[in-house]
Amino acid sequence: MSIITSNLSKVLTLLVFSIILQNLGFAQDDRLDEIPFEEEEIVDNRSKPYGAVAGGFIYNFLFMNFDDLNAKMSEIGLSELSGPLQVYGGQGFTVLPWIPNVRFGVMGAGGSTLTDKTIDVNTGITSQAEYSVTYTGLAIDYGWVVTDGLAVLGGATFGFGSQELAIYNGTDITWGQIIEPQPLINQGIQKLEQGLILIQPQLSIEWAFTDLFMLRANASYNLNLSTDDNWEYNNVSTITDMPEINPNGFNVQLGLFVGLFNY
Repeated sequence: MSIITSNLSKVLTLLVFSIILQNLGFAQDDRLDEIPFEEEEIVDNRSKPYGAVAGGFIYNFLFMNFDDLNAKMSEIGLSELSGPLQVYGGQGFTVLPWIPNVRFGVMGAGGSTLTDKTIDVNTGITSQAEYSVTYTGLAIDYGWVVTDGLAVLGGATFGFGSQELAIYNGTDITWGQIIEPQPLINQGIQKLEQGLILIQPQLSIEWAFTDLFMLRANASYNLNLSTDDNWEYNNVSTITDMPEINPNGFNVQLGLFVGLFNY
């Protein structure tokens, strides 16, 4: 009888412990439901791809050296040219889908600067000189998206163009003198022109403030690679021993573009 009682007590003890453990488990489940769990947002640290198709207006300030040219200007009685040379135009560009983050563009720009007018008190002839640069080029850039709407691009522009120096001389005349067949004395233009081969290493910061509009700030260095020292004179002949004139120098560009921007 004692054996049966002992076994029965063991069974009852195990049953009580199992009930207690079960109740503890349910209590813990209830407490787990009370614990607030916050879902953590998964952050993708990879940079967004750069993408854009656009065109717009560019305005450049070219800080070239006019010292050698101004020395010649003073020899012929003209005032000095001053910088920066303001060069403006347009550019269009696109990203090709099979080359990620690489942008190709074409551009064209031109600008000029004038000396002050100089009047010879003895002859009454007014003289003035104008220096101008025009060029077209292909731009290749690689873009990094810093944050939404803001990108940094590094690359270069390769192009061809020309630089021109024109010297104007004239006196006050009437319309009748212009249409007369004989040539006018003391009236004329002397034009000197030289071809350019240009490269511009560049760095741009571009802000797409909407999906359709973008502002650009660009810094570059303009370098002429042409080794031809001869200049063309009045489109028909060649002039030698010209002073060294190169549109080399630091360049700052501002731009406004319209297109599609997805960064």
